[in-house]
Amino acid sequence: MEIWKAVVLGIVEGATEFLPVSSTGHLIIANALLGLSGDAAASFDVCIQGGAILAVILLFKERFIALAHVRPLTTYHRAVAAAIIPFLIAGAAFGSAVKRHLFGIESVAYALVVGGFLLIAAARRYRATDSIRPPNDSVATPTVRQAIIIGLCQLGALWPGMSRSACTILGGLIAGMPLKASAEFSFIIAVPILLAASSVDGLHAISTFSSDEILALAVGFIVSFIFAVFSLRLFMRLISAVGLEPFGWYRIALGLGVIFFLN
Repeated sequence: MEIWKAVVLGIVEGATEFLPVSSTGHLIIANALLGLSGDAAASFDVCIQGGAILAVILLFKERFIALAHVRPLTTYHRAVAAAIIPFLIAGAAFGSAVKRHLFGIESVAYALVVGGFLLIAAARRYRATDSIRPPNDSVATPTVRQAIIIGLCQLGALWPGMSRSACTILGGLIAGMPLKASAEFSFIIAVPILLAASSVDGLHAISTFSSDEILALAVGFIVSFIFAVFSLRLFMRLISAVGLEPFGWYRIALGLGVIFFLN
């Protein structure tokens, strides 16, 4: 792994991890363009997610400090657990099959298009019901019922290219949560899920990577963190100003572009 490629992948990961555009899909496309493949490249992609995780913890530190106090358990604790458990179970059960059959550029391209249309439909429905929703409610606590709906919708992210962020935000809207609250909750529940994945691959990478590869990993991690901080702040402003629809059109354009290129 050359340093400049680590920088490129760090930018892609940090800029897209928490946007509803699929960081995994973008990384699969980026790896193909950079000529990277195999288990080492996949492990690298997972490991640099740690930079994005750190960015979320920093920007939403109050939420994580509250979650760290597990006594007494609050509705927010129960909601977080209800949202992540379905995905962790499904990931453990089907993760290997997903990697074998769906981690390809063409599959990602179709997922980008499908997810794009879903975002556009949700954005237009959200605008239609916006007047009955609390404005700019970015600190709303979901109920356990809402969290279960979000967790079930998150299962769609097992298809690379669908986007975990997109699926959870859509789940929040379906459950009746405000847009900004859905986005924030999406960021919060991403941390334990991404930690579970990146910690395992991180330990494996450290034990098998050469010193040069570990240096590239460190560079990718730092770049991912920096771009995730800016991306998260920008996204929270954008969804208040323009909503989700532009992200849907971007996904469709990218997906169709990849399909056209492949054919």
